[in-house]
Amino acid sequence: MRKIQLNICKIKEQYYEQSMTHAELAKFHNVSLPTMARFFKKHAIKSRGTGRIKGKIVENKTQVDADKKTLEEQHHNQLMTYKDLAKFYDVSVAVIFRLFKEYDIQARKAGQIKGKAISQESKDKISKALKGKPKSKQHRKKLSEAMSGEKHPNWGKKQKHAGRYWYQCPDDEYVSMRSGWEVSYAEWLNDNKIKWEYEPKTFLLEDGDAYTPDFYLIETNTYIEVKGWLREKHKKKIEGFKKKYPNEKWVLANKEYLKEIGCDLSRRPEIDRPKFECALCGKEFYKWYEKSQFLCSVKCRNKYVATNRWNKS
Repeated sequence: MRKIQLNICKIKEQYYEQSMTHAELAKFHNVSLPTMARFFKKHAIKSRGTGRIKGKIVENKTQVDADKKTLEEQHHNQLMTYKDLAKFYDVSVAVIFRLFKEYDIQARKAGQIKGKAISQESKDKISKALKGKPKSKQHRKKLSEAMSGEKHPNWGKKQKHAGRYWYQCPDDEYVSMRSGWEVSYAEWLNDNKIKWEYEPKTFLLEDGDAYTPDFYLIETNTYIEVKGWLREKHKKKIEGFKKKYPNEKWVLANKEYLKEIGCDLSRRPEIDRPKFECALCGKEFYKWYEKSQFLCSVKCRNKYVATNRWNKS
């Protein structure tokens, strides 16, 4: 194999004074680019660094004939970009970027295209495009029907009321009740040994709305609604329920009714949200009380599933 002799003095002269690149040097001396790179590394030839302007070495890398005030005027008021400034001063964009950093010049805010501020008309067009195609009344009606009544994913499920009054039902399930009156009524039912369930069934009304009574008394087959104040929407639901389900036994447990049967409405229940112990790692955690959930996190659940699959196989 022919050994190539390279003159270090000549290469340094071409590299530093004539500003030839590695590729140009490799072509001139009839060697490959990796060979030239190894030659530079072997003889510890330092790189010129950035800041070269059209074949000339700039001693000061940020040498531009402009002060901070001039650059700010051109950038902010004349809306010149880094590329425009680099072309104007005949330097690279990197030089302009370092100069802005050296002078601590703040760049313009985002939202400007090609150095020009976005007009209000353009902003309106972008906003309209992001909103998407407007839906017709018929389309909106179909979407509403697709998510109403029994088609809704939360149909028939107990609603979760975080941060309210937590109570343990006779079947050992914890539920979040809406008010202290509901907790007082539940305690009265337990004291009188009356079997009950909390929000066990949801009824679909004629107008497509849903109604879920608070309590269901198993022995008397009666639904109980605990309300201190009936708003218009509540009255509408109750009227719709009575109209569509006239054979269902239903009782409104208002303030007078609860006092008459002996519920203590003055006492404020102090029931904290209960914690459960993770079946895998033993960590205490809050959960939403679906019976299938007994693990504290997705990590534990995945680990449990993977372990069970391995054991089954």
